[in-house]
Amino acid sequence: MQSIGLGEALSVWFSGQKLDGMALYGLSTVWWSRIAKIATYAAGLVVVLDIIGPERIRAYGRRLKRRVNTPQWLEATLALIFISASLAAFLSAFIEFRFLEPLRLPAVIALFAVTPVGALLGFDEQSASVIATVLESPRTVRVVRIASLSLLSAAFFVDLLTS
Repeated sequence: MQSIGLGEALSVWFSGQKLDGMALYGLSTVWWSRIAKIATYAAGLVVVLDIIGPERIRAYGRRLKRRVNTPQWLEATLALIFISASLAAFLSAFIEFRFLEPLRLPAVIALFAVTPVGALLGFDEQSASVIATVLESPRTVRVVRIASLSLLSAAFFVDLLTS
């Protein structure tokens, strides 16, 4: 796999060629594209939370507290699976260890399966309160919005470049 820099990648892209089979700063363009999609989702999530507003987020957290009583052993198990899968996916994606290659697909599947469940079970009144507090502070909200817009712009650029 040929490793190139940003200038060379732009040159290849503007010439109408795809960057398939190339690595940008040592990381495959496929992984850059995936990272860009996740960043785009995260930036969009900030917009959704901003639209929902702190009052409704706090109210949702209070309703969840009354409805969901997750056992601590389940939360600990999900956290352990998430951390293990994250570590295995990170190591197999960014570090070329032959013995980790068989772990790549199961780790990614575990991440995608456990993350939404863990997020739903781990989201409680305290989590809602933290998010609401961040959204209530005008200075913090401005920083989060600017960071979100910057992340969205960079992610769009990377995704476009790798397409």
